[in-house]
Amino acid sequence: TSQFRWFIMVNGIWISGFSGYLDIANNTFVELMTLYYGIKIAREASYNRLFCYSDSKTVLNLISKDRNLFNCYATTIANIQDM
Repeated sequence: TSQFRWFIMVNGIWISGFSGYLDIANNTFVELMTLYYGIKIAREASYNRLFCYSDSKTVLNLISKDRNLFNCYATTIANIQDM
């Protein structure tokens, strides 16, 4: 079981956040899902300018490069890139 957390801060003040668990996952998938749901919640709250921080160089590389349709996370990566 993997736990994930994400939060929204404005000028250093905590505004919102969430956490959850994934039963079957590896670190990369957990990081991607955290990023996806965090951006989704921020967009739904009308935040248009976002700064995302991650300690996962793998995830940062996956979402910042051209899409690879053969990557096992291709759908999740595309959803993040399209936000």
